[in-house]
Amino acid sequence: MSPELEDQLVRKYPELFVGRNKPLTESLMAFGCECGDGWFVLLDQMCACIAQHVATSPPERSYQFVQIKEKYGGLRVYDLGHDDTIFGIISLAEAMSYRICELCGQAAHLTAAGFWVRTLCPACAEKNGYVPVDSDPNKDM
Repeated sequence: MSPELEDQLVRKYPELFVGRNKPLTESLMAFGCECGDGWFVLLDQMCACIAQHVATSPPERSYQFVQIKEKYGGLRVYDLGHDDTIFGIISLAEAMSYRICELCGQAAHLTAAGFWVRTLCPACAEKNGYVPVDSDPNKDM
């Protein structure tokens, strides 16, 4: 993610990104959000829901992101201190990432180029040499 967009998230939700300045032995957030700008709105909405939940939780609740990245074409969020509600919020965001272009934010599907997979819209896939992946294993049955 671009430093400008990531800085927007950090300024808006500082309590979630406290690990950003910690050593790599404690948090991988020093690497930043390791995904494309197309997921910015998705991450912003996820952070808003988590921040709201944390704000209405008991004061002893401690929560922070440890790593946010793309893996196997989808969003992955690793954290400390989640409960079932936060787990559900993150799970929903991760599932939605498979329908949002990681580069531009438009409607998308899983694509591949060799062994690399990414969730991209048709235009971004073509521009970057990716082709659609058939995600229905029962299609030929």
